[in-house]
Amino acid sequence: AIKDSAYYASLAGLNYSLDFNTKGARISFAGWSDRMGLFVEEVLSNLALHRPKSGPEFESWRDLAMRELKAAENQQPYVHSLSMASLCLEDPKFTAEQVLGQVENVNASEAYEKAQRLLRKSYVVGLMQGNFLEADVPKYVSSIEKTIHFDVLEPQNRPIKKVVKLPVTPISLGHIYRKEEKNLETDNSAVTILFQLNPRGRKDEVVLELLCSALTDPFYDSLRTQQQLGYIVFCGVRNTLNFKSAVFIVQSSVRNPSYLQGKVMEFLKEFRGKFSNVDWKSYAEGMAEKRREKDRRLGQEVLRNLEEIAIGQYDFMRREEEAKIFDKIGKKDVIEFFDKYIAEGGEERRCFITQAWCKRHVDEVEGIEGEETNVSNYTLIKDPIEWRNKQEFYPLVKK
Repeated sequence: AIKDSAYYASLAGLNYSLDFNTKGARISFAGWSDRMGLFVEEVLSNLALHRPKSGPEFESWRDLAMRELKAAENQQPYVHSLSMASLCLEDPKFTAEQVLGQVENVNASEAYEKAQRLLRKSYVVGLMQGNFLEADVPKYVSSIEKTIHFDVLEPQNRPIKKVVKLPVTPISLGHIYRKEEKNLETDNSAVTILFQLNPRGRKDEVVLELLCSALTDPFYDSLRTQQQLGYIVFCGVRNTLNFKSAVFIVQSSVRNPSYLQGKVMEFLKEFRGKFSNVDWKSYAEGMAEKRREKDRRLGQEVLRNLEEIAIGQYDFMRREEEAKIFDKIGKKDVIEFFDKYIAEGGEERRCFITQAWCKRHVDEVEGIEGEETNVSNYTLIKDPIEWRNKQEFYPLVKK
């Protein structure tokens, strides 16, 4: 029934989407506002009443989900290295293998029970944006409560996602998690290097973005064009629940991850000596101007506001505030930031590395998945979940 109603609604300019994450379900609606209320009620009513039946259709959906999960092992090594970092630094976080183990054993009745459990007791947060009147809001809330009869989930039982607070590593490489690629046909290996920012204020976050913007082209030119280490060379800002890190990624078929890691560190040290040649003010002005650009589509603004709700910050004027900071920062601020968070000896340097090794490169290192032990100037991680559970987590910052 839901397929039929959604199809005819789409012809009238109304659409919906449903997706799931570690916190629960998210349902989004978009389209013309005059019939939106009826559409929302129709979709939610069908979802609440839907009961999957055992048989070919359920098996088909489960098979599709399993094939997608199995395909994860054939993704590019740099994607795996990023996933490895997420597994170590985010809680809860699950591997594709873990999810696959659950999916392949679930049946239709179990799927229905899990869905009903979610609907029976929930904590709902919503965003209405666009061509609505304030008087419309209570009507939609009432419609949702009438369609899905649920009790409010207590605060202590609501899922919370946490981020590991990496230990300070002024003169070491911190922790390294290595893993061999399961795809034996790939000739590529990859390394991801993170420098985590200890959140102290909006200014540091803005300087981080300015620094990564200025590093992007020189980093690519050095490691890709000049040294020809690989086609995938990237630096940028990693944002997890508004906890920021500088991230450097290199994928290569000609060198192993340990070599690539050394070249990234070498580049950063050399670039520190070239700060005077960078027109930091020009970069900052360009980024301030970009922050002040108006959204061209409602969807862009909605997604940004949803992110603020998801991280519990509700800072809907974030771009405007950041633009004002970009107006004021310069070379001195970048130097102080780099020496504090990234340079060897930095008082707040928090380094973390993941390495995805192809079979051809594995022989070049001993103990790729060895014991968690101090080796030279870093610590190898054997079990990422066990290691994660022993770490300190950042407290959630809410406004």
